[in-house]
Amino acid sequence: MDRVARLAVLLLLAALFLLPSKGTLRAAAPPGAAFTGRDVIEGPVQVNLTITPPVTTPGQSVGVHIQLTNNQPAATAPIILLSLPSNLTYTETRLPAGATYNYADNLLTWRPVLSGQDATAEMNLTVNVGAADLTTPEKAILVTLVLGEQTETMAVPIWIGLPPQATIQVRPETISIGQPVQLIAQTTGTGPFTQKWDFGDGRHITTPNPQIVFPAAGTFEVTLLLSNPLAATEVKTSLIVQTGPTAAFTMEREKTTPFTPLQFTNQSGGEPPLTYWWEFGDGTTSTDEHPLHQFPVPGFYEVRLMVNSPLGVDESAQTIIVGNSPSADFLIAADTSTGTPLLAEAFFDATVTDLAWDMGDGTTYTGQLVEHTYHRVGTYPVTLTAHNEFGEHLVTKEIVVYAGSFTSFLPLMQRHDLSRPAVLGPVPERTPPQYFGIALQEGSGNTANPGGAGPTGDNLPAAVMPQVTSVPVTPEVPPTLPDGALAEAPPEVVLPPQAPLQPDATPAEALFWYINEARRLHNLPLLLYSYELSIAAQVHSEDMLFVPGILHVGSNGSRPEERQYRYGWGGYYAGEAVAWGWEGPQPVVEFWVNSPPHRVIIMNPNATHVGVGYAANANAPNIWYWTADFGLNLDVAAPLPAPQ
Repeated sequence: MDRVARLAVLLLLAALFLLPSKGTLRAAAPPGAAFTGRDVIEGPVQVNLTITPPVTTPGQSVGVHIQLTNNQPAATAPIILLSLPSNLTYTETRLPAGATYNYADNLLTWRPVLSGQDATAEMNLTVNVGAADLTTPEKAILVTLVLGEQTETMAVPIWIGLPPQATIQVRPETISIGQPVQLIAQTTGTGPFTQKWDFGDGRHITTPNPQIVFPAAGTFEVTLLLSNPLAATEVKTSLIVQTGPTAAFTMEREKTTPFTPLQFTNQSGGEPPLTYWWEFGDGTTSTDEHPLHQFPVPGFYEVRLMVNSPLGVDESAQTIIVGNSPSADFLIAADTSTGTPLLAEAFFDATVTDLAWDMGDGTTYTGQLVEHTYHRVGTYPVTLTAHNEFGEHLVTKEIVVYAGSFTSFLPLMQRHDLSRPAVLGPVPERTPPQYFGIALQEGSGNTANPGGAGPTGDNLPAAVMPQVTSVPVTPEVPPTLPDGALAEAPPEVVLPPQAPLQPDATPAEALFWYINEARRLHNLPLLLYSYELSIAAQVHSEDMLFVPGILHVGSNGSRPEERQYRYGWGGYYAGEAVAWGWEGPQPVVEFWVNSPPHRVIIMNPNATHVGVGYAANANAPNIWYWTADFGLNLDVAAPLPAPQ
């Protein structure tokens, strides 16, 4: 083969590894171009937010400018809530007129007054930038406009990180014509990074850590332009491409098991023609370019590749370890029933590094001993996967689940008309309570969620609805006197007020108070606080915050009654209520009381205890998450409120 033909072959090989684009390396887009630092809320009151600069680094200052414009004739007094991420802090001692700052929540509240059409108000703040979050450098400054009953929120991204730095690593270090070369950018600073490569031969590419081939010998200056939203840096290195052969190869994996096919990929280079000779260390050889080989017994094997060309010979060697895959099995009952805990125990050899269980109903565990409860009848494949450094071993057994004990979502809601106060005799006419700002009675409608993300009567998904088991009951007939006259019903009992809510109460404490106030207004006994139920409620609130979309089934598959039992509640389960997207506990309880499926939980006359949980994060989809877990202890009577 003459030189022209060989060159054509090399150029074709190069095209297989890299499709070059013509031109020179252009400068990266201006750092931070995607972060405008601006947004606007349109409407009767227009809100303009400007962040300067929207891309910054720790130790710097950021300006926050808010401008309001009244687009309606009448005067108005909107409320502006400015929520800062945790690594931005407001440290000035003087606040703008009409503003207050909550240091604990990093929340500034501004109450300006706009006199009339086209009236404006402005607020300028300077905030300090703290430490950078290298994993999530993009944060958001939230501005919420509250205008009467309307609420709108906008989020303006801000990027806080460190400038990029890089070095270039070349694999392999010795390069020949036609040999694949891996260029790796070793980066420091804050990502995400953009890579632009110039190979010094007229080609450039934006693929991260590219693999290329050079079709001709020579010295090439490779340039990397690395950028992030903050800045850009340029790094250079020189590559010497030779004509003689260079042997190199990769293995599909460094450890394998006997008789498992293992792929070897030849990455040698040199001016053609090239021939290959493989020795696998077990007495076998091959002349294939990319051989597939099986090792018969465990051991250490040195694999050698020799590459020959008219210009010389080169060789490369690597060691592969061949060992046995793990051995494992498990014991488990062949059948069980719904609601009954099922135990499974694994047995395995000393090489096992970890065990993974799949119970066949979407639930997974790790460890040697697991306990699981099925809630639906059927046949489930239980699979145990054991891993060691050489591979994995799977064991599957089928478990038959029969109908057994059934836990309904509301197991204690029988023989009570929950649309009326729980008192004996006929209910006298009276004005519905107005304590929460709406009538707390069936059919009064649901309040709109001010955050726009929580459930309401119009957008409540079916999955939120508790699964209530309906049990037919015989209506209770008042006793009759001998002459057939009905006995006179006792008068309605009106409960005295409960102790007032303390001003410094936490959100969870306030939720506990409002639940009891709703019960008091409906003549139901107050609930006792339960530490164990509160742990279950708090864990589920944080679970909803970090795993958006879950309702009553936790991210680990747990049901409410299982969580209550797990965290120490020794009584009966009496329901769970959750909500999200409301900033305060009052509208949460309003929603629960006015939602029929939630009302039967909150107004359960049999419940004696409640636990409450609250979690919030400005970066979470719905920010605020609330949980109330209800229980019944037959040995404890819920107290009436103490008179003031």
